Amino acid sequence: MELDSRHSVRRFVLPVTLENIGTVLIGLVFSWLVGGISRSALAAIGTVNIILSFYTAFFSLLSGGAAILTARLVGAHDHAGASRVVEQTIFMTVAISALLTVVSLCFTQPILHLVMPTAEPALMREAVRYFRVCALAIIPMMLYTVLMSVLRASGDSRAPMMTTTLQNICQILVGFVFMKLIPLQEVGAGIATSFCRFFGGTLAVCITLRSHDAFFISPRNLLKPVPAVIKRLIRLGMPACLESCIVQFGYLLANSLVMGLGTQQAAMYQVANALQSFSSMPQGICSSVSTTFVGQYLGAKDYAGAKKFGYKNLFVSLPISLTLYLVIALLGPKLTPLYTSDPEVAAGAVTCLWVLMAFSLPGQSINTIDSALRAGGDVKFVLAETVIGVWLVRLPLSWLLGYKLGMGIIGIYWANIISLAVRAATGLWRYHGTKWMYKRV
Repeated sequence: MELDSRHSVRRFVLPVTLENIGTVLIGLVFSWLVGGISRSALAAIGTVNIILSFYTAFFSLLSGGAAILTARLVGAHDHAGASRVVEQTIFMTVAISALLTVVSLCFTQPILHLVMPTAEPALMREAVRYFRVCALAIIPMMLYTVLMSVLRASGDSRAPMMTTTLQNICQILVGFVFMKLIPLQEVGAGIATSFCRFFGGTLAVCITLRSHDAFFISPRNLLKPVPAVIKRLIRLGMPACLESCIVQFGYLLANSLVMGLGTQQAAMYQVANALQSFSSMPQGICSSVSTTFVGQYLGAKDYAGAKKFGYKNLFVSLPISLTLYLVIALLGPKLTPLYTSDPEVAAGAVTCLWVLMAFSLPGQSINTIDSALRAGGDVKFVLAETVIGVWLVRLPLSWLLGYKLGMGIIGIYWANIISLAVRAATGLWRYHGTKWMYKRV
């Protein structure tokens, strides 16, 4: 079965690429607005955003399982089955995110003290205020995240692009009003983030509920739990959830280690990470492409086509990723002063950008190949690979290089690079075999 003839890869990739470019550019502009609040604001808001990313990682219990199932069912032309999966995904997303909202509002300070126990008082106050405002939008944020994954997995990349673009424009406009015209500082940043999440979540639900080529959602079914579908979602999503949470937990611990090095090093870390988001853009694109098309090939039982597509996706994207990292590193001396008025922070961030070039190859491989393995249902292997990379390699090396050998944030970056290299090599070894293609989903 030749999937490319009935659903052009090019038509899918172009909206995904435009969506990612827009998201990254808006993120850079938003970081610039935040950088003008105070010396510590970027570190405070960046830390809270890592916590929110951890929440999103937890919801891969739903987004990961739903994306895999949707891609496979669409590939098999089982549109009724895909519809049931989407309905149950919406039901579970609302229920779990409502509980998470209550927990976040009631335990804001304990959560932040756990993540950054050595943070300076000013940084902690900024983080608390921003987090509390953002927590109000957890439900729409998770609906947006999960439904965008489902739509892409069904082969629809245009609707996510339009939704994300409008959401991003909304964030910048509201952010400019409440951080520049009405200087509410970190609270204004929180208002902008929450407002755009409500807007994006509402739009995602409206798009999903309308008639769709791959599935049709009945609103009355949204409140009817279907245990068989929920069990299937959890079986596929739980390993993906654990994997994503482990990765994000690694980022949280690395961020805590950086906080322990002082506000200046924390600011360098956040400035470099903000700029690196543009360089790593191909990773997110290839992850969506692998999940969708490898999943649909496998759903159509075209195993040779699935493996070939994954390799092609990787080899095309590697030079693009490396080039983007190089461009950002070369432009570093011009870009970093836009995010901080401290020349020492700007200079340190430039050094970080050159180190981050080593992220490009293993990072691209992980996002492309591991996504293909998940689409094949080999989620437990990816989970085991991630546990080894994060817990046995990254975290011990972060402490050794960052603290014991006195390398600071550079050592913490190198610990992550080595961890990524181990995970990438392991994933490629698994992908080269055939077991991952025949897993039951």
